Amino acid sequence: MNKPHYHYITIFIFNLCLMGAFALLLRYQLPAMHQICARPAARTITAASGMTLVVDIIIAVFRRKAWTKPLLLSGIAVILVGSIAYWLGSYKYSPASLYSGKYSIFQGFLVTRLGRIEESVGPDETLILQYGSNAGISAIADLPGMSCHWTSQNHAALDSPDQCDIVYSPPAAEYDILTVRVGSSCGIQPLRSQIKISIYP
Repeated sequence: MNKPHYHYITIFIFNLCLMGAFALLLRYQLPAMHQICARPAARTITAASGMTLVVDIIIAVFRRKAWTKPLLLSGIAVILVGSIAYWLGSYKYSPASLYSGKYSIFQGFLVTRLGRIEESVGPDETLILQYGSNAGISAIADLPGMSCHWTSQNHAALDSPDQCDIVYSPPAAEYDILTVRVGSSCGIQPLRSQIKISIYP
C-alpha cells in the first residue's frame, strides 16, 4: 500500500472513530437536539457528523498541507453520512412512512393515579378507572414543538384539553374512548391516537 492511500485510509478511520465517540457522548442527547425534526438515531448521527466536521476543519487549519486534501475527502464523506442519516430519519422528508411499524412516533400514554405508580398504556389499549376517581394522562411522542387536543366520546370532564397533559374525570358511563390529536412544529400531518377506558362504579 503506497503512503498517500494509507494516509487517506488512516484519516477516514480516524473520522469514523471520532463520529462513534461523539455519538456515544450524545446518546443522552443535548436539549437542543430535541428540536431537530428527526428520529433519535438520526439526530445523534447528524450531530456527531457535524462535530466531526468541525474537528476536521480545526486540524486542517493547523496541519495545512499534510492533512488538507485527505481531510477534505474525508469531510465530504462525513457530510454525506450526516445528510443521508438526517434524510432517512427526518419526520418530514424521509421516504419511509412516518407510520411504518406500529406507532413508530407515538409511544402511547403515561397515566398517573393517586396512590399508584405511574403506568404506561399503549395506543388502543384499555385503562380501567373507577367512577369519581381522576387520573392524570399524558401523551408521549417523540416530536419537537408538540401540541395536543383531546376529545372524549362520552363527554368526560377534561382539564386543559389543549395541553398534552390532562386530568381526566371519568363520565357516568361504563366505558369511554379518549382521543388525542398530536401536532408538531415540524409541519407534518397531525397524528391521532386513542385510549379505551373501562369505568366501574
